[in-house]
Amino acid sequence: MTALKYRTCLLSLLLIAAPVQAALGQAKEFEGAWLEDGSSCADVFVATRGVLAFKRPANAFTSAFIIRGKRITTPMASCELIRVERRGDRQALQMSCATSIAVDRAHAFVAMRGPDRLARFSAGEGGLATEYQRCTAETLKAP
Repeated sequence: MTALKYRTCLLSLLLIAAPVQAALGQAKEFEGAWLEDGSSCADVFVATRGVLAFKRPANAFTSAFIIRGKRITTPMASCELIRVERRGDRQALQMSCATSIAVDRAHAFVAMRGPDRLARFSAGEGGLATEYQRCTAETLKAP
């Protein structure tokens, strides 16, 4: 009887973990620090031991985010990636986000536009796109 309970528990854990692991695999290409086009990476991010973070104090109105594993952070929120679904050329990201005031579900529609280019859409199909550039420790260095 104990072996049956153990197997049932193990199966339940695997079923819960599988969607999260799949989401992480699909989101790998999106890993990094992203900033809306037309802005300077050095104005928003700082590199510590090669890892980018937001400069403090962070500007709440900066259109930027950092994706690391299943974590997505903005200047004002911290999110956990729950699910990633492919929708044509776009990925639908479902997240659970927390600010200093509330916790809520959120979603985003994104697509890669090249190795260091990303577009965030206002809808799953159609909609307006905001273009982002990937920032790296190299892009923070003075020209």
